[in-house]
Amino acid sequence: MSIKLGNTEINKVYLGGTEIKKAYLGGTLVYENQVHLELPFTNQSVVRFAIQTTDSSDWTIDWGDGVIETFISSAVKREHTYSTATTGTVKISFNSFDNINYFLTELGAIDVTNISNLTSLTFLSLKGSGSGLYGDISGFSNLTSLQYSTIEGNNITGSITNLSTLTNVKQFDIVSNGISGDVTFLTTFNDLDRLFLRGTSLTGDLGGLGANTKLDYFRLDSGTIDYTYQTVLYNAYYILLRLASGELSSSADIDQFFIDLDAVATVKSGTIDLRSAGAGSPTATSLSARNSLISKGRTILTN
Repeated sequence: MSIKLGNTEINKVYLGGTEIKKAYLGGTLVYENQVHLELPFTNQSVVRFAIQTTDSSDWTIDWGDGVIETFISSAVKREHTYSTATTGTVKISFNSFDNINYFLTELGAIDVTNISNLTSLTFLSLKGSGSGLYGDISGFSNLTSLQYSTIEGNNITGSITNLSTLTNVKQFDIVSNGISGDVTFLTTFNDLDRLFLRGTSLTGDLGGLGANTKLDYFRLDSGTIDYTYQTVLYNAYYILLRLASGELSSSADIDQFFIDLDAVATVKSGTIDLRSAGAGSPTATSLSARNSLISKGRTILTN
């Protein structure tokens, strides 16, 4: 909703140096200068989300069932309960997409496609329960300010290569069988300190992670991802590999993994979890290496 002066549209209105976001005449909204975020949801009794801005914003939340909330704040954490399981859309109005740096939702089958407008996000956590979150991640390539990203929901789809532009990411958790594609681009994320990938359609080679000295947490639950050299993980405090097939499918592979890891001069303490139905079991060949790793503070879990 805008105001025109002659044929010219007025984009901003000020009163005493203060920008006016909304104006009413006789109780009727006649001017509004806000942006909108719509979150469609399916068959939910409760919808919950949290958004944080870099400064205070005028908020209007229309839950779609006649309940509308308005307030001013820099942090919004809202939960709404519907009288019955409902399919609808939450419409959120606020001052600017540029001010949003935090977005989280954990409850409700919500379409996350529209958050691609939140280009200043540094924290994104999408965790679906029940039927899970849904939508395509193709628009997420715009979120280049992201540093912490968790996308968890088996109904989220799209190619993971759409996330190759998120080079500032430090925490990268992708847990969704609906996302596919080659993850090799992650080897160029030099600030990455946590990586958790689960999804049977993910492919690629993570061998290049050996150049990343910041990687502290590495968890891989996918039988189609390779990492080529076991020593790429020597910096990680926590290592969990559960592969249905691949390099660790035989006892010889498991033995070589421990021998290579122990050969690295500096090894952090922490856990190495290689328990998996598709992995081999260590033999006496790697006993010395495993004992050495344990003496350095490692906890070792294998089949």
